[in-house]
Amino acid sequence: MPDLSLLKVNNLKIEFATDRSKILAVDGIDISLKRGKTLGLVGESGCGKSVTALAIMGLLPRHASISGEVFFKERDLLKLKNKDMAKIRGNQISMIFQEPMTSLNPVFNIEYQMAEVFKLHRGKSGKEVRPEIVDLLRTVGIPNPERRMKDFPHQLSGGMRQRVMIAIAMACEPDILIADEPTTALDVTIQAQILELMNELQRVHDTGLLMITHDLGVIAQVAEKVVVMYAGHIMEYSGVKEIFSDPLHPYTRGLLKTIPRISRKTKRLEEIKGTVPHMSNVPPGCRFHDRCSERLARCSKETPPVSQVNGRTVRCWLY
Repeated sequence: MPDLSLLKVNNLKIEFATDRSKILAVDGIDISLKRGKTLGLVGESGCGKSVTALAIMGLLPRHASISGEVFFKERDLLKLKNKDMAKIRGNQISMIFQEPMTSLNPVFNIEYQMAEVFKLHRGKSGKEVRPEIVDLLRTVGIPNPERRMKDFPHQLSGGMRQRVMIAIAMACEPDILIADEPTTALDVTIQAQILELMNELQRVHDTGLLMITHDLGVIAQVAEKVVVMYAGHIMEYSGVKEIFSDPLHPYTRGLLKTIPRISRKTKRLEEIKGTVPHMSNVPPGCRFHDRCSERLARCSKETPPVSQVNGRTVRCWLY
């Protein structure tokens, strides 16, 4: 049966050279995304989620070394020249960055910044793109778009800025949308509106969505499949229903226990003790073993292989 994946990442490794050493930030991950589907990439800060997204977009700094394959429509993005990648970035693959206030240019108004997308990828400019800008802003729920497009980023609320970022990302109707923590720092009501908006745009345009977040509540709302990352490794890769009903990896179980629940009898939230190791000082064996309540003797000495359990992927010696 042919692989129908729109995006397929094989054995991706990302290494950063520093003055003292080389740091392997992402160590051999494999993921795939189909058209019209949502893949959730979840884990604590520092696990390699955003770095993976930047590698797909071709936005890593020069001191980064990348190996593996990133196939988009059967083309390996890692082998493309910069000018060819520039034609894809923002056009066929778009990204919504984590903090819109730093992603939007403070010295240009919203109309100018949106017009740049059409100028770069569609060869349109000036008055001819103004109706499209107005339509896009209206589509993402910005009231009175004819007036608000003249505003500068600091004149908009956090939720409005995020809507502008979504409008910019969707301007060229991309095949893939990468959303890096798109609801961070937004209140719960605005967060729900942003997620609903992204789901609607995805349905209309049949876009593949890669949702990067540390929030499993967000993943539960939008994703069909989930990748759980920890310290540069994929720990579990499964359907969203299976992740919540029967998590395989102890790290996944730990993440689920930290979610606040109304039905929780105890007032105190559970936590995963310790922190994600710095990638310059990764422990031997399983990278999670020093925080794991289910660790075995071999976990601190041998790196567990990737195992297949009922069609699901898990990296743990328990399996």
